[in-house]
Amino acid sequence: MKQLFTNRSQTTVSITNGDKHVFIQTNHDSPSLIQVNTNGIHIQIRTGEMILQPQTPTYDVYEEVKPIALPGPIAPPPNQPKPLKPGFNFWPFQKSIKHVSDLPIQTTEFVRLALKWCEENIEQTKRSYGYELRYYKAKRTMGTYHYRSRKITVYVYPSLELRSLCSILIHEYAHFLYIKTQADQNEYDRLERKHGYWENAHERLSRAFESRYVDELWAYMKGVINCR
Repeated sequence: MKQLFTNRSQTTVSITNGDKHVFIQTNHDSPSLIQVNTNGIHIQIRTGEMILQPQTPTYDVYEEVKPIALPGPIAPPPNQPKPLKPGFNFWPFQKSIKHVSDLPIQTTEFVRLALKWCEENIEQTKRSYGYELRYYKAKRTMGTYHYRSRKITVYVYPSLELRSLCSILIHEYAHFLYIKTQADQNEYDRLERKHGYWENAHERLSRAFESRYVDELWAYMKGVINCR
């Protein structure tokens, strides 16, 4: 009869054959080879070769690892302006300043500067005058001068040409220069009754001033407009 008992630390072998008894006990600390011969029975026992069991992991020691930042979304490249075609790197055309609606400054400022030019380039006088603008198109006149109030009145509207506005201002400024007294106003009224508006000597004189100075004033005002 043979009995075999094994565990993790030792191996025990007991062999009984009749009245003979063999008892073998080995330690598994080191491998060994045991051979027994009894009554013609050969027994060979190899010990110490154990199948290693996987070690149970321990968590006594650990290392703290900082999280790795994930890359964010890639920003799209900035919009680059498209290069202009050769020969077209600038816009060579400018808006024509021809009418009152095209003025880059206030119409009152245009009138003020034009009358100031008339004072400095036509004739200076110590007499004072005033002016006003009415923003509509009159049926019978484009401007007037009132002797008693010494006021120049000009009718302006969006489609009025600026060169014509210069002519009107010169025309009325000439009336201011030559209608100085009540006698001058009476003469104006008498000539209009006798010869009509167009043949009135005062009107003919004012139109002559227009022809003489309108180009100079208009050239000056165009320079003023472009500089502002």
